[in-house]
Amino acid sequence: MSDLEILRRHVNDGDPRAFAELVARHLDWVYSAALRQVRDPHTADDVTQAVFLALSRHAPKLAGGVVLSAWLFRVTRRASAMALRSAGRRRTHERRAAVMAKEEQSTMDEQAWETLAPVLDEVVGKLPKADRQSILLRYYERKSFAEIGEALSIGEPAARKRISRAIDRMRTLLSGRGMAIAAGTLAAGMLSYTSQAAPASTAASVAAVTATPGLASPMVLSLSRGALHMMPWTNAKIGAGAGLLVLAAIGLSIGVAQVTGSGKPGAGDKAGAKPSAAAPAATAPATNPAAAAPLTPKGVVVAAYKAGLAGDEDGMLKCFTGLTAQQETTLKQVVHVLSAVDSLQKAVTAEFGEAAGKQFADLGGGVDPADVLNAPETINGNRAIVNMGRSGPGDVPLEQVGNNWRISSEVLRTLNAGTMAQWDQKAPAIRKLATDIAAGKYATPGDLQQAMGALMR
Repeated sequence: MSDLEILRRHVNDGDPRAFAELVARHLDWVYSAALRQVRDPHTADDVTQAVFLALSRHAPKLAGGVVLSAWLFRVTRRASAMALRSAGRRRTHERRAAVMAKEEQSTMDEQAWETLAPVLDEVVGKLPKADRQSILLRYYERKSFAEIGEALSIGEPAARKRISRAIDRMRTLLSGRGMAIAAGTLAAGMLSYTSQAAPASTAASVAAVTATPGLASPMVLSLSRGALHMMPWTNAKIGAGAGLLVLAAIGLSIGVAQVTGSGKPGAGDKAGAKPSAAAPAATAPATNPAAAAPLTPKGVVVAAYKAGLAGDEDGMLKCFTGLTAQQETTLKQVVHVLSAVDSLQKAVTAEFGEAAGKQFADLGGGVDPADVLNAPETINGNRAIVNMGRSGPGDVPLEQVGNNWRISSEVLRTLNAGTMAQWDQKAPAIRKLATDIAAGKYATPGDLQQAMGALMR
């Protein structure tokens, strides 16, 4: 059973065993990450309690769709940073160049780990989303490559390749700090040391404060509330099933000229499903895929993005096939939210600059822009797949209707209609916030952050 299914069991059924199961799954690596950052067992205990207390309080908002390990990782980093500041113990680490073992070395000794541990979580936090999630699943949660492939909807071979890429990027980041570590050594070290058993007392404390928040110490309460205040948009997840659509709301600029052309397999495409090359074209596709020449499967996915940004309900619906009446209603709500969030993102960027606008990246439900731009399409007769990697639903199924490709309604199977309806109710307030930003109502990003936090509650 996935984390999300267990979380929903906890929220919807009030099953205390469900939350205990989530704690058991993630306790060790959360505590280990906290200990690496605060370098004190008692403070790490406080941070761990704060993280799971935050999870218990915000579980209803997260149950709509979230990658739980990524959420816990962000809260752990923020709570740890707050703990260090409140204790007045800002870490100062000397970086020294160290040539570790030969490339084929597959172990890491404790001394080498002690050098790596203080900076590990910071380095992981700087990885692109797809790479960071792969590292968390492999080395923090100790999942097999097969389990990772299933979790990210990319298959075991692709999971191995992604983790290898992530390791290389970590080595580059570490090299910039004067730490030269072989790929095999880095992987072996993380596998051996990253997640170690949390003390039994910490497990007992977490169980106590999540069951009875009043038992939490002032430090734990402060860390839990503060860590969440630092990430007001983290809970703005619209649902994994709609992840491929939400990407439009963060201002993705897609090279649509690379994905237009004939949607039919050419002579070189075999019936056994051969990836098709993107056909160049001089013009971008219209929002309505029926208004131009037939698009490739990937081109239809892009057209859906464009329809969402434009607030074009009909254009969005025409990108799909096999929709029920409820799914049509939900897709219209998706369009309302996408266009509202897009207007807000543009207003933030215009008023406070690109750096402020980047906070909207977390609205993507885990969607990695690289997964869209590089997404291969596979055509097999009248069906096709656009492989979005770890983004949104992973594989986006399409069907050929006449001469045109349409996204199958199957992609919406995990979309939470109730959550989407709640977000649709927020859309007018989101647009009002964008208007207020453009009118200069918020003098500083801090003022805006408070308004955003109020909107998310």
